[in-house]
Amino acid sequence: MAKTHLRQSAKIEPVKATLQSDSILFTGLLILLALLPLIFTTLTVDQFALPKFITLQVGTLLMIAYWSISQIISSRFEFKRTNIDLLIVLFFVLILVSTIFSVNPVISFLGKYKRHNGLLTFVWYFSLFFLSANTFSNDRRIKLHLKIMVYTAAAISIYGLLQYFNIDIFKWAVANGSVAGQSISTFGNRNLLAGFLAMVLPLAFVVFLSERESKRVLVFGLLFLLIFLNLLTTFSRGAWIGGALGFLLFLVLTGDTLLQKKRRLLFLGAVFLLIFVMVFIFKFAGGAEDLERRFVSIFQPVSASAAVRVEIWKSAVGIVAARPITGSGPSTFRLVFPRYQTLKYIQLRGRRAIADRAHNHILNMAATLGTPALMVFLAVVLVVFQQTVSLIRAGPKSEERILLSGLLCSVAAYLIHLMLTVSSIATTAWLWVLLGIICAKTSSFRTRIRYGLNLYFLRKLALITAAIIIVLAGAGLTLRIFLADVHFAKALKFYRQRNLIALTREFEQAIRLNPYKDTYRKEMGIAYFDFSRATGDKEAFKKAVAALDMARMKNPLDIENNLLLAEAYTYGGKRFDPQYFDDALDMVDRSLELKPYSSLAYYFRGEIHFLRGKTDDAIDYLERAIEIDPNFTQAKKLLEISNKKK
Repeated sequence: MAKTHLRQSAKIEPVKATLQSDSILFTGLLILLALLPLIFTTLTVDQFALPKFITLQVGTLLMIAYWSISQIISSRFEFKRTNIDLLIVLFFVLILVSTIFSVNPVISFLGKYKRHNGLLTFVWYFSLFFLSANTFSNDRRIKLHLKIMVYTAAAISIYGLLQYFNIDIFKWAVANGSVAGQSISTFGNRNLLAGFLAMVLPLAFVVFLSERESKRVLVFGLLFLLIFLNLLTTFSRGAWIGGALGFLLFLVLTGDTLLQKKRRLLFLGAVFLLIFVMVFIFKFAGGAEDLERRFVSIFQPVSASAAVRVEIWKSAVGIVAARPITGSGPSTFRLVFPRYQTLKYIQLRGRRAIADRAHNHILNMAATLGTPALMVFLAVVLVVFQQTVSLIRAGPKSEERILLSGLLCSVAAYLIHLMLTVSSIATTAWLWVLLGIICAKTSSFRTRIRYGLNLYFLRKLALITAAIIIVLAGAGLTLRIFLADVHFAKALKFYRQRNLIALTREFEQAIRLNPYKDTYRKEMGIAYFDFSRATGDKEAFKKAVAALDMARMKNPLDIENNLLLAEAYTYGGKRFDPQYFDDALDMVDRSLELKPYSSLAYYFRGEIHFLRGKTDDAIDYLERAIEIDPNFTQAKKLLEISNKKK
C-alpha cells in the first residue's frame, strides 16, 4: 500500500508542476499581449515601434525560456500539434532564405529603423503562435484573453478620442501627426491604430454577446461603441472596409444564432442610431464634413491617395518580376522601390517621397519575401479559414459558434485592412496569437505530443544555464538598441541647440551601442553638414562627408544616403574645392542607378555643369529634372539663369 501511494504521489507531482507552469505561462502571455499595444516612450526618437519591438522580443524570449526550462526540469518534451505546423516551418525557412539572399541581410535580419519587421520579428511571431496554440487550452482562457483585448483597446480608444478633440498631454503626438479630427493614440499613426481597432471590434462584439450578467452586458456594449467611435475618428478607409466586411462575414457565419440575442442587438441598434443622429447634427454645426468626405472617398477610386497606392502597386509588381523567388529580403522594400518608382508617383508625391512598404500585404510579401513565401502564407490563412468554417457548419452550440465566428472575423478584418495599408508590430503579434487560438480549437490533433527526456542532473543544469544565457544575451542586445535611440534623441536635441560638442558625443554613443543602423550616421552627417553651411566651417564639412559616407557604406542601396553625399560634395565644390565636383558626379551616377527618375540627381548634375561653365549641358539636365518634377522651383530658377547666360 505504501509503495502504491508513493507511486501515485510521484505521478501526481509532475502533473501539478505542469499545471502550475502552464498557468504561469498563460498569465505571462496575457500581460505581454496587454502591454504590446499600450507601450510607448518619449525617451527615444522611435517612440512607438521600438518600445513595442523591445516588449515583444524580451517578453517572448522570457516565455520561451520559461517553457523550455519547465520541460527540462520535468524531463519531458510536450507540445500540441496543429494542422499548420509544417506550413509555418516552411514559411520560416523561406523567410530565412530570403534574408540570406537579401539586398541587405543585416536590415533583413534586424528590420528597418522605425519598422522592425525583419526575420527576428517573425521569430517572435511564430513563437507566439506556438505558445498560444499550447496555452489557450479551453474557452475560459480564450474569453479571458478576449476581455483583456477589449479593455486594452478601450483604454487606447479613450486616448485616441481625446486626441480627436485636440486634448493631448504628450508633445510627441502633435509632432507625429495628431491633429483635430484624427487619432493616433499609442500607435503614432492613424492607420496602424485603425488596423488594431478593426481587429478588436469583432471580439468586443463577441464578449458583448457572451456575457450573462446585465451590468457586464451594458459595460461591454459601451466599450464596443467606444472602440467603434475611435475607429471612425482615425479616418482610415482600409480599416473601415476591413471592419465592415469582417462584420458582414460574422453575420453570415452566425446566422440564426445571432437572432437569439435580439434584446442586445436592439440595444446596440438604438445606440448606433443615436450616434449617427449626433454626427448628423454635428455636420450642420460644421464639424463632421471631413468624416463624410472620407467615407464618400471610399467609392472614389480615382482620388489622389488611391492614385498614389496604384503607382506603388505598379512598382511592387516590378520588384516581384525582378526577384520572384527570394524577393528583396524582409524589411527592404524602401531600398529597392526607387529603382521601380513610376514617374507619376513622383509627380503625385514629390521628389523626395519614398514608399517603405507596398500598402498591400500580398504585394509587399511577394516583393520582399518572394512568391513562394507568399503562397505558403496564403495557404496558412486558407487552411485556418477552411477548418474554422467547417467546424462552424458542423453545428456547435450557439456560444461556441459565436466565439469561433468572432475569432475568424477578427483575423479577416485585419487582413482586409492590410490589403490597403501597412501592418504594425503589436497588431500583427495579436494576429499570430489569434491564429494560434483558432488552431488550438480546430486542430485535428486532439492529443499532445510527448517525448521522454533522459536527462541527468548535470545535463539539465547545462541546458538551463544555456537558456538563461540566451535570455540575458537577448536582453542585453535589446537594452543596447534602446539606449542607442535614447542617445540619438539627445543628439537631435543638441542639434537643435547647435551644440556641436554635445551632439558629437551623443551620436558617437548611439553608433557605439547600435553600429548596425545607418540612420545614426546619416543624421550625424546631416547635422555636421547643416552646421558647415551655416558657418562655413570646413572641418564640419569633412566630418559630414565622413559620416554620410559611412552611412552609405552601411546601406549602399539607400537613395537618401547617395543623394545626401551628392549634395554635400556639390556644396564642397562650391565652397571649398572644385575637385569635390568629381565626387559629387560619382554620387549622382550611383543615385541614378538606384532611382532613374531622380530629379534631384539631375538637378545636382545640372548645377555642377553650370558652375563649370558647361551651360548647354546644364540646361539639358535641368530640363530633365523639371520634366520629372514640374514643381521643382529651384531647378526652374537655375534653368532661367542658365538660359540668360547662354
